[in-house]
Amino acid sequence: MRIVVQIADLARAAQSIASLANLAAGLRDAEIEAVFHQDAVEAVLRGSPYEETIRGLLGRVKIVACAAALRARGRSPQDLIDGVGVVEAGVVELAKRASEGWLYLRL
Repeated sequence: MRIVVQIADLARAAQSIASLANLAAGLRDAEIEAVFHQDAVEAVLRGSPYEETIRGLLGRVKIVACAAALRARGRSPQDLIDGVGVVEAGVVELAKRASEGWLYLRL
């Protein structure tokens, strides 16, 4: 099973990241990619309150941030937590994965 997860709302980041952790724990054989975009990219920046949890998920979940959202906030990929990848546009990544047959979840 392949699952792509959209996380776009910083105000819901704590709940979304907790749900992502539950998903990864409950479906250990699944390939999971979490796409952080819009203001939720702030959750995957170094020094964020979610940094420790994000680091703990990186072994089981591919986590990527939207470069366009980073630029819009005056940030760069160097500001991300080590291990977090970058895609040019979060919405494009989500569309690509959906076209490849990945199950889509919005958290």
